[in-house]
Amino acid sequence: MATLAGFPYFEIQFTKEGIVFQPEEVTDLINLLSESQITDLLVLSHGWNNDMEEARSLYQRLGTLFAAEIAKRPELVERKFAIAAVLWPSKKFAEEDLIAGGGAASLTTAAPTDVLINQLRELQNFFDGDESTAIVQQAIDKVDQFGADLNAPRKYVALIQQLIAKASPEKEGEPEDFSASHVNKNDPTDLLNRLSDVRLANSTDFIGDSTGLSGSSTTTDFNAGGGAGGLFDLSGLTNGARNLLNFATYYQMKDRAGKVGVLGLNPILKRIKQTLPNCKLHLIGHSFGARVVTAATAGPDTISTVPIDTLSLLQAAFSHYGFAENYEDGKDGFFRSVLTQRKVKGPILISQTHNDKAVGVAYAIASRIAGQIGAFLGDPNDLFGGLGANGAQKTPASSTQFNLDFGSVYSFQINTLYNLNADNCIMDHSDICHPQVANAIVSSIAT
Repeated sequence: MATLAGFPYFEIQFTKEGIVFQPEEVTDLINLLSESQITDLLVLSHGWNNDMEEARSLYQRLGTLFAAEIAKRPELVERKFAIAAVLWPSKKFAEEDLIAGGGAASLTTAAPTDVLINQLRELQNFFDGDESTAIVQQAIDKVDQFGADLNAPRKYVALIQQLIAKASPEKEGEPEDFSASHVNKNDPTDLLNRLSDVRLANSTDFIGDSTGLSGSSTTTDFNAGGGAGGLFDLSGLTNGARNLLNFATYYQMKDRAGKVGVLGLNPILKRIKQTLPNCKLHLIGHSFGARVVTAATAGPDTISTVPIDTLSLLQAAFSHYGFAENYEDGKDGFFRSVLTQRKVKGPILISQTHNDKAVGVAYAIASRIAGQIGAFLGDPNDLFGGLGANGAQKTPASSTQFNLDFGSVYSFQINTLYNLNADNCIMDHSDICHPQVANAIVSSIAT
C-alpha cells in the first residue's frame, strides 16, 4: 500500500473525456477504505499542470501540511485519514517569461510569431475532437503568414474560434460562455488588437501574455511602450493572438474539468458512500481542480446527490458568480444548487487574493472579448471575474468573517460558505502550500 505523509494514498487517473483510466484503482481504493476502517477521505485535485509529477509534488506538500495540522488536534486523534489523488490531463497558459509588453524581444531572441508558433505546437494534441490537431496546424500556418498576408489574422481567429466552439455548451450557462459565443462576432483584427492590451482592475500595468497559471504575471508599464498598436503592429497582433489562444486553452480546461468532476469523480464518490456511508468526504481542489471537485459535488442532476462533508477551493479558476443568486437578469450561478440543496454538510472554504493575477487576467480576457474596456476589468463588480481573485460574489449567506493568515482561529459553521482573504498568505496562483492553508482546511474538517 502506498502512503503519502503517513496517510494511505491512492491515485485515480482520468482520461480527458472524464472516464476512469484504470477502474481497478477505484476498486482498490474502496477495498482499502473498508479494510482499514478509514473515517475521513481527503480527495485532492490539481489544477493546470504540464505533467503528473507536478501534481504529485503538490499532493506531497499539501499532505505533509495536513498531517502536521491534524497531529495538533486531539479531537481528530481517533479518526483515520486517507488521501485519494485525482490525476487528469491538464495544461497551463503560455509561460509568462516568453513574452512581455508588446512583444517577446525583451526576454527572448525568438520573434513574436515564433513564440506563438511554439505555443501552438505544444498544444497540437491537447484540444478535444478528431479535427483539432489539423485545426491547430492550420493556425500555425496562418501565424507564419502574419505580416505578409493581411487576411492571415482573420483566418487565425476563425480557426481558434473552432477550438473554442468545440468546448462550448449549446446554451450560455456562465458569464464566460457569452464571450466564447461572441468571438466570431468581433472584427478579427480589432479583436486581436484589443486582446493585446489587457488591464486588471486597479492596475496601471500592461499584461502582454495573460500570465502562466504556474506563477505571477509579467508586467510592464503600459505608457513605456508595447501595447496594442495599430493594424500593422505585428507584435501587437501576436500578443492578441496569444491571449486568444490562452482563452481557448482556458475554455478547453473548463470543459474538461467539468467532465472529470461530473462523469468521473462523482460516480466514484457515490460508490464510496454506498459502501461506506460513515466515511467522511473532504474535497480539496486547486485552480481548475476546484472546478473538478465542485462539479463532482453538484453532480449531473438535482436528484442523486453525494453528501460531501467539506469543500475547499484554493484559488479557484471559475466565475466569482459560480454560487451566486440572481447575478444578472434572474440568472443564478452555475453551481448555485450546491448551496440551495445543501450538498455540502460542513463549511465551504474559498481562498481569494488579488495577488492571483492568473485568475484575474483569464477573466479580463473574457471581458475584452465581450467588448468591455475599462479599469474595472476582473474586479468584484465586473460580470467577468474569477472566484480565486474576488471570492463568491452576490452569494447570500456567504461570510467574510475570517482571513487566511497566521494566528487565525476559526469557528466555522456548517452549511456556510466562507471567503477567506489570502492577501497576506498566497502570493500568486500556485502559492497555496502554506501552514495557514492547512490550518483552515483542517479546522473545517474538525467542525
